[in-house]
Amino acid sequence: FKQKTAYEIVSRDWSSDVCSSDLEKELLRFSKLTRHQHEKLGDVENLLNGGPVHLSAPAGSGKTFIAVQCAYKKIKQSSEGVLSFVAPSIDLGLYFFQWLAQRFGEHMSLHDLLSRVVLMQAPYESFMTLHDEDGRLITKPSEGEPQFLLTIVDEAHDVFQSIDYDRFFHMVKAEQRLLLSSKSQASGTDVVFAGAKEVKLTEIVRTTKRIVAGSAAFQGRKERRKVSHPYALQDLLSSRS
Repeated sequence: FKQKTAYEIVSRDWSSDVCSSDLEKELLRFSKLTRHQHEKLGDVENLLNGGPVHLSAPAGSGKTFIAVQCAYKKIKQSSEGVLSFVAPSIDLGLYFFQWLAQRFGEHMSLHDLLSRVVLMQAPYESFMTLHDEDGRLITKPSEGEPQFLLTIVDEAHDVFQSIDYDRFFHMVKAEQRLLLSSKSQASGTDVVFAGAKEVKLTEIVRTTKRIVAGSAAFQGRKERRKVSHPYALQDLLSSRS
């Protein structure tokens, strides 16, 4: 029996029905950090050892890509332990997982990578594990809530308008916390991330009309979409190009 590698995930087609926006589809094609991203990744990694870090950036700057690099290094450095990814929708968690799988390539089996990541979406009450079941990617309730190696909160500006920041991290124990936010996607009320050191990404990687339009429409589109379970792997995982 040949185990699937993480690389085999990214050789599939991702259904347009699940895509959150043109922004994500374009960003998923990135494979190398820019000089600016590399510099900010170093800042984030240095600060994570001292407490929570808030990575703020305009849409299109690649903040999730930097989070993927942090997750990749954390998993490589620790043979055991789980990291968690929190976002308003399951779509964003699946994009993150696909990108992480692309980063690992053929160096980790799909089974092993699936066992190292859990997801959480609104209303932020419990975690979900991911499983490959007969060629389909399904979610199941997570059994127990360990202390995570790293917790990444995407669109933190929205997440912590729905749940209290201190209450959330009283419930979710993590060695390191990375908060991602985009002021262009904030919904109006400023959220204070107590004790978090801020790192700012300022360089837009791509500025096409299509990406700008996708970014502007992102919030409304994601809130209107409904995604059914279970997910077909061939419908969820994009080709590597």
